[in-house]
Amino acid sequence: MKDHISIFLIGCLLAALPSVASDIFIPSIPPMANFLETDIDMIQFAMSIMMAGMSVSQLIYGPLSEGIGRKPMLIIGLIISSLGAAVCSYAHNANTLITGMFLLGVGTGCGSLYRCIFSDCYTGRKLTERSSYATMIYSIMIPCAPLLGGYLQDLFSWQASFTFLCISSACLLIHVLFIFPETNHHRNTNRLHLSFIKHIYQLIITHPPFQCYSICTMLTMLGFFSWMAVMPVIMIKQLGWKPIEFGWLLFSVSITSMSLGGYLNSIAIMYYPIPKIFKGAWSLMLLSSIALIETHLIFGLNTVAMTTCMFVFFLSTSFLWPNYFCQAFAPFQEKSGYANSVYGCMQIAGSSISTFILSFVHDNDPIPLSIVLMISTGLCWICYDYIIVRYEKATS
Repeated sequence: MKDHISIFLIGCLLAALPSVASDIFIPSIPPMANFLETDIDMIQFAMSIMMAGMSVSQLIYGPLSEGIGRKPMLIIGLIISSLGAAVCSYAHNANTLITGMFLLGVGTGCGSLYRCIFSDCYTGRKLTERSSYATMIYSIMIPCAPLLGGYLQDLFSWQASFTFLCISSACLLIHVLFIFPETNHHRNTNRLHLSFIKHIYQLIITHPPFQCYSICTMLTMLGFFSWMAVMPVIMIKQLGWKPIEFGWLLFSVSITSMSLGGYLNSIAIMYYPIPKIFKGAWSLMLLSSIALIETHLIFGLNTVAMTTCMFVFFLSTSFLWPNYFCQAFAPFQEKSGYANSVYGCMQIAGSSISTFILSFVHDNDPIPLSIVLMISTGLCWICYDYIIVRYEKATS
């Protein structure tokens, strides 16, 4: 019983780790650029490098955890995470920051193993219940991270956020070393053979519904993280908000929109088919993206208008995340470690792509953001109609 409690608690912390690592320093983006004597585009590029490391590393953690166990991979990942955060906190130029953020991304990628750990320990209704609790904590940590980062920026400096990540990773590492038990009792080194890994990955990525929902989660994350990358620049640099003020704004908008969206989604799935839920959410996302341009052309940089559009967009994504996941994983319950690696890699890749794109365009106003949002949402819709509709016709 005690083992299961520790597993659940550590699993929840692992689930939150990537979000905290990617969001905590968001209010510090302008101060980081000033200190390092570089422009904001370079900081956003560093963010894209971090998310790329987080994305690709999941393709390694998954198969290795199937062969040698979850615990060794967590230990390796948390050591790398602590090292990367330490490098960032001592960075005095952009190149050092990029190196540290890449290591931080690679290390925190091990947090994706929480889904595999829960699958090892729980089944049936218990698995659903524990996963729901973890998702709830994960959703709360997303808006809490930039709020905490805002306080650390105001009280200390931007380096404090990375120091916090370093200490947090080290504390979690100690718990994994001395408290966390190995959960994968069916590990087999034969699963590390490249031919076996290639066969499983090929089976997963050639499955049309899995392809579609993985692409959709990447595109939706691209839009979601674009808000996180652009809004602090507009609010702090252009409108003169303090980091802590922006942290509270993002916290309020995120927690209310995502909580309301999660509640409405739990009701919607009882009355509406999944395709209608998807298309309704995408429609709201497109409307909020168009409204972002129109309100800017009419009112200029208006906090109320931008915040309202962000609220609607975030609320819409709450209808998508759980349904993407359930639809994608349904055929691969016995291959969850590999499916989780590919799905997680695609999801985080959206964050990397968004910051990479935005690092090459001006972000002093929301027009480039709204264009990215419209394109990513439209591609979700096109992908669904092209892949899922054709697949359903072929199998009916």
